[in-house]
Amino acid sequence: MKIVFSLGGSILAPDEIDPSFLEEVAEFLRELTQRHKVYVVVGGGKIARKYQQAARKLDASDELLDWLGIYATRLNALLLSSAIGKRANRQIPQTVAEAIAQAKSKEIVVMGGTDPKHSTDAVAAQLAETVGADLLINASNIDGVYNKDPKKFSDATLIEEMSADELLTLVEGIPQSPGNYALMDKMAVESIIRSKVKTIILHGHDLENLKDVINGESFTGTVIN
Repeated sequence: MKIVFSLGGSILAPDEIDPSFLEEVAEFLRELTQRHKVYVVVGGGKIARKYQQAARKLDASDELLDWLGIYATRLNALLLSSAIGKRANRQIPQTVAEAIAQAKSKEIVVMGGTDPKHSTDAVAAQLAETVGADLLINASNIDGVYNKDPKKFSDATLIEEMSADELLTLVEGIPQSPGNYALMDKMAVESIIRSKVKTIILHGHDLENLKDVINGESFTGTVIN
């Protein structure tokens, strides 16, 4: 299969970077290359938020806030590609086209953001659409899509399956701004609708759960059809 991961920066770079977990992720991705073609788009996480928060206090424009986030994603991408080693690209692509070109010589292609006004989820969805991916996995710090905010409501329940159109309706109702793309941004979902790529939203810290998804076994998360 061709698998595209949208790996949240909150997984690789939460409050502090955990080198041991980073190596676990790298090994997980290296193992996947035995049977699959792998692409990884990495988010900015706390590093991006810190720069954006500081820039907001300096009255920075939304475009500048986006660029700060983009450079943070590329920093995280370089860290991950270094952990993976020779199977991954060391030069971080700045466009989807560059990522596809690098895939000709590397088993794993790692990249971050590309342009302002959208998230790395949108980059991953566009990449999946362009390469004709079999699976798009959105791995962040949430277990999937809930019927209401689980941080506010103790009775919130996980939605195991929903349509891409239903997801689009959901994200259109959530305010979005640089560094604040809750769940997914609109551009990402629109790309998923066009490509019809099977999409899974789940928690990225549970690597065994990720393996279950790829192996077609029972897992915890939300399937977007």
